[in-house]
Amino acid sequence: MSGQTSLNTQLQSQGQQLTNLQIGLTTATSSLTKIQTGLGSIQSYLGDLATSPAANQFNIPTSELHNQQMETVYDTYMSANRHLTEITVVLKVDPSSQAAIRDVKRLTKDLQAQLKATNLSDATVAVGGQSAQNVDLSNLATSDFWRTALIMSLGIFLVLVFFTRSVLQPIMIILTLLGTYFTSISLTDWITRAWLDTSMLSWNTPFFTFIMIVALGVDYSIFLMMRYRDEQRRSPQTPVVNIHHAAQAVGTVVMSAVVILSGTFAALIPSGVMTLIQVAIAVIIGLILLLTALPLVMSAYIRLTYGAQSSQN
Repeated sequence: MSGQTSLNTQLQSQGQQLTNLQIGLTTATSSLTKIQTGLGSIQSYLGDLATSPAANQFNIPTSELHNQQMETVYDTYMSANRHLTEITVVLKVDPSSQAAIRDVKRLTKDLQAQLKATNLSDATVAVGGQSAQNVDLSNLATSDFWRTALIMSLGIFLVLVFFTRSVLQPIMIILTLLGTYFTSISLTDWITRAWLDTSMLSWNTPFFTFIMIVALGVDYSIFLMMRYRDEQRRSPQTPVVNIHHAAQAVGTVVMSAVVILSGTFAALIPSGVMTLIQVAIAVIIGLILLLTALPLVMSAYIRLTYGAQSSQN
């Protein structure tokens, strides 16, 4: 009887332990559910953080700023007085490509903009390397090009006003030359990318091409207008007829000059110097366009400028 009582007590004790175990498992399940919910919240937070501007910042605890390992980092990337910091950026693209130039420009602007919101707002930002040098050359070439284009256009306008006795005619001639230049340089850029396996034009190609095409086009225009004035003096007819006669008389000489100049510039292509090759291609295209475009458009300009009226003696 005593043994049954003891067994019953033990069974009751085990039952209570099972109940406690069940309660503990229920509590553990609830805790795991809370942990899972917390992990989900952390994952969601990290996902939002990855797409926010805060993810672009690198924060170091204050306690770690002055340990020996950080001093080694400082010595590697900063000057002895800690006033100059060097950061190495490796681009994913070819450093000589147009994409690298765009990346360097964007990187410089972003860095300057971000520093303005910190206590380093007065710091000087300098970007070096091959891509940065290409950016400087591009900016220099662009500023020099537009300055040269403005000066040349003004001088050409004044010279053409003297020879054409008109204001509209020089404006139309200059617009034709500019259209020829932009067409030739665009075609050269396409040829360079498609056939010469180069991602962009050399920085000085547009500058030299503009000088060549405009100078040759102005010479052709002056020769044509001088011949037109001779035709007007010798056998005065309508301006349209006289400009046609002048174009026919000058056309043969100009065509011969175009062939000779094209051959001369074509001789630069085997040089292997990319700038010379691009300038040669652009000038040859420009000469062909000038040979076909100027006689056509100048006939129309004559009609717009002087009209189609007869100027008989």
